[in-house]
Amino acid sequence: FDADSSDNKLLMAGWLCIGTPSDPLEPNNSPAAAVPAGTIVNATIGSPGDQDWYAMTAGFSSISVRLDYPAGQPFQLSLYTTGGTLLDSASNIGGTALNVSFNPAVSGATYHVRVNRTDGSSSSDVYTLTQLPF
Repeated sequence: FDADSSDNKLLMAGWLCIGTPSDPLEPNNSPAAAVPAGTIVNATIGSPGDQDWYAMTAGFSSISVRLDYPAGQPFQLSLYTTGGTLLDSASNIGGTALNVSFNPAVSGATYHVRVNRTDGSSSSDVYTLTQLPF
């Protein structure tokens, strides 16, 4: 293997392009740009400082959201009213899942959910955001 070979450089550059998924939900970097989310969302924190915002509707009288992500990633999950009041937040560096919830929520009301990395970095690793039934 010759690292300086032009054939190897082309192969290595091609692998990097193929291995970087894009996030079709961008831009969703503020509460005003929150993407209406269904029950399950798959996305990435694709650039440094990126934060992803989603709008979710409460069922019955509570709202509960789970974030699953690759082990060891520094994620934070936060739940807000549409007026910007923080209701619940969780962060973890060593785990693989976070949960936030609010009860009593207003049935049918919209709440904002923010996903970000606590260290401000980016990653092509996909996370899964799930609104849990209550």
